[in-house]
Amino acid sequence: MDRLEFVNRWFNTDQFLSSGRAKLVAMDEEHAIVTMTIYPAILNIAGTVHGGALYTLADNVAGIAAAGDGRYYVTLNGGLNYLRSQREGQIRAEATVMHRGSSTCMINVNIYGDNNKLLATGDFNFFVANKKNGSRAPSKEVNNGAQA
Repeated sequence: MDRLEFVNRWFNTDQFLSSGRAKLVAMDEEHAIVTMTIYPAILNIAGTVHGGALYTLADNVAGIAAAGDGRYYVTLNGGLNYLRSQREGQIRAEATVMHRGSSTCMINVNIYGDNNKLLATGDFNFFVANKKNGSRAPSKEVNNGAQA
């Protein structure tokens, strides 16, 4: 299975991502970008995006970036610092590989809201769960079946 097929399967089976509101915008061996339209189910009691939704988005985009080398990963740990929130519109999560070793991978994630305002930032560490999930796809821009 190639990398794009793997990520498309991820989006189709993960209930949070398969809501139809998340879109994979870009992915290569060291980066991933996912956008999400804010919807009522991810709002907290104050009417802003719930911290758990931001964390879930961050963990997923970090996992996609980690998987850019063709291996399966599982989250070892993650931390997210919340700076501000948003009530509606789009949010964008960007993940960058900071270190890739033989058995672990460290990813930095930034989540942006309207006007490129930083909503949250953090780091996630992943463990390699197997050797390879498929071939390395050369494409830097991908589309998970929906318009970005």
